Amino acid sequence: MDPGSESGYVQARFRCPHAKLSINLALLDDSNASPLQSICSVVECSNTEENCVCTTCGAVFCGRWKQAHMVQHNQETGHNISLGFADLSFWCYGCDSYLHHLTIRPVYDAYCIFHQRKFGESVKQPFGNPDPVTQLEEGLNSLSVETKETKETEETEETEETEETGASDTEEPRTAMAPKNEEKEEKQTEEQDADLLKILQGVAQGKHKNVIVMCGAGISVSAGIPDFRTPGTGLYDNLAKYNLPQPEAIFDLGYLRKNPKAFNTLAKELFPGDYSPTPTHHFIKLLHDQGVLLRCFSQNIDGLEQLAGLPEQKLVQAHGGFSKAHCIDCSEEHPTSEVRKAVMADEIPRCKKCKGLVKPDIVFFGENLPARYFNLSQKDFKKCDLLIVMGTSLQVQPFAGLIDSVKSTCPRILVNREKVAERFKLEENFDLEDLHGVVGFHVLSQLMELQSSDDPEDLEALNMLKAQLAGRIMENGKGFDFGQGRDFFVGGDSDNGVKFLCKEMGGQW
Repeated sequence: MDPGSESGYVQARFRCPHAKLSINLALLDDSNASPLQSICSVVECSNTEENCVCTTCGAVFCGRWKQAHMVQHNQETGHNISLGFADLSFWCYGCDSYLHHLTIRPVYDAYCIFHQRKFGESVKQPFGNPDPVTQLEEGLNSLSVETKETKETEETEETEETEETGASDTEEPRTAMAPKNEEKEEKQTEEQDADLLKILQGVAQGKHKNVIVMCGAGISVSAGIPDFRTPGTGLYDNLAKYNLPQPEAIFDLGYLRKNPKAFNTLAKELFPGDYSPTPTHHFIKLLHDQGVLLRCFSQNIDGLEQLAGLPEQKLVQAHGGFSKAHCIDCSEEHPTSEVRKAVMADEIPRCKKCKGLVKPDIVFFGENLPARYFNLSQKDFKKCDLLIVMGTSLQVQPFAGLIDSVKSTCPRILVNREKVAERFKLEENFDLEDLHGVVGFHVLSQLMELQSSDDPEDLEALNMLKAQLAGRIMENGKGFDFGQGRDFFVGGDSDNGVKFLCKEMGGQW
C-alpha cells in the first residue's frame, strides 16, 4: 500500500504535474540526506519500519500504516512526493496516486539513486524509448523465446525421468456430468469427461503415484472454521469486533506490536483442539494410505490434516501453524503449551528472555514462508503426475503460483465452490486498461503513448502490437484453462467433491 492514501489500491499515474517541483535530485543524491535505513523524524515516534523520505526536503517520516507522520508533513509543508524505502515506490499527495517511475523523468532519476544504493547496481531498464514499436516487438519476441525454453526444459526433465524409471452438505458436486447451472458453467466436452474418469480410475489402479494436493481454508469450513474470503461468512468479513484498520491487519507484525490483544483473541478461537477433521481431510489421508500421495501443501493453520492421521513428513504448512511458537524479537522458542495457556487465559504471551511478544509460528504478512515450503515445492512439483486443488481462492502468492509449477502434461483438478485462477484471456477489441498487472508497466506505457498519438502509422502499429500481445499472453498464460486439455473443474464444497472423486475411482475408495 501507499505511504499516505486512505483510498486503497490505485493505479500508478504515468504523468505528474508536481514531479519537477517536488523532487530535489541534488539533495537526494547526497548519501547523508537519503538513507535507506533510518528512523522517523518525529522524536516521539522513532519508528524504524516502512518509513518514507520526502523527495523535496529529504526528511524521513513513517507512513500511514504506522503513525502517518509523512501525511502530516505533506499537510504542513505542501511537499507532495515521498519515496517508500521498503519497495522504492513513489506516492504523490497532490495526485493522490502512485507514480510510475519509468514514464516520469524526475521520478525515474530519483528511483535510480535509491535503486543503486539499495541493490548495489544501476537500473537496467532505461527511461523512455525513442522507438517504442521496436522495443515492444523485442519484448514480444522475448516472450516467445521464454516459452520455447520452458517447453524444452520440461521435455528434458520428462526424458530424464523416463530413463530413470524405465517407463455445503446438500449441494451436489458439479462437473459436465452433473452441472449445477448449465447457463453459468462452461460445459466440459464429453471427451474431457471421459478423460477425467480415466484419470480418476488411473489413481485407483496406481498409475498416478506422485499426487500433490493443494488446499485452503475451504476444506475446513464444514468443521466449523470459517474461511477467509467468502463474502458475509468469511473471516475477513467478520472482524469488526477487533476494530482493525483493515481485515488483513490481524496478521500484520506492525499491528501485532501495537495491539497484540486482537490476534490473541482470534488465536484463542483457532487454537487446535476444538475442531475435528472433515471428509476432505480424511480423503487426503486416504491418498497417503493408498501409496499415491507425494505431498499435501496446505495454506491452513488449523492442523486438521495431522489430526486426520496424515504423517508430518507428508504435510507442508505453507503459512505455518500452532505446533511451535517463537519470540518475534529474539526468536527464542517457547513451548506451545505455555503459549496456549496464556492465550486461553486472555494474557499476552511474553518472552522469558527479552520480554518481547511471543506468537505461534503462523506466517504473518511480510514474513518469510517456512524453508521447508521452498525446499519441497521446488522438488515435488517437478515429480507431480496429478495435482488436486481444493477449497482455496488461490489469491495469495507465492502459494497460488504453485499450480503452474507442474509439467505442462500434468493433469490438474480443481475441487471448489467456484472457478479460480483462470488463465487471463483478452477479448478481441480489448482496452489497454485490461493489461494492468498483466504486462510490465514499461510495455504498457509505450502502448499508451502510441494510443495517444495522432499519427495514423502509430495507431496502425498499436493495433498490430495489440494483436501480437494477445497471442503471446495466451501462449504464455498462467492459471487454469477449463474446458480444454488437462484442467478439470469439480464444482461444489470440497466434502461432496471428494465423495464424487472416490465414487468414480471405485473399489477401495
